[in-house]
Amino acid sequence: MAELNPLDEYAAAASAALKQDSVQIKNTSVDRVEGGQVSLTNSAVQQVNTQALYMENAAAALVHTHTIEATASAIGAVVVDNLNAEQIDARALVARNVNAERVNAGLLLALRVDGDVHARWTPLTALAAGSAFAAVLVILPRVLRLLRGTRK
Repeated sequence: MAELNPLDEYAAAASAALKQDSVQIKNTSVDRVEGGQVSLTNSAVQQVNTQALYMENAAAALVHTHTIEATASAIGAVVVDNLNAEQIDARALVARNVNAERVNAGLLLALRVDGDVHARWTPLTALAAGSAFAAVLVILPRVLRLLRGTRK
């Protein structure tokens, strides 16, 4: 018996409220998709703007949505309220809630994260890297001036 997903009810309600049809894309690639509910299976999309997105073995460049449920998919940049994923790779991920079995993100900004989520750049690491860069810009010229002054 298939497991009940609480996001399905929300997606159906959002689709009805927006009076937009569900969009299913399988085994193809498209430039842009808009809809209340979008399902991508074995497909690639450049831009997605929707209320609910289901991805399975799919790729998307830019995504703006309220909820995502994804399995074995990749996204370039995503802005989402709720992300539920089994396995997803994202270059830039901005989310309110992330619940995942495995997420790899280049840049991660999230309020709540549950599960196995790995990010190369979080706000803290970005702050540390920026501080180190600024310190080098400030300190390096002073050190070079001191070294030049001791040679004379």
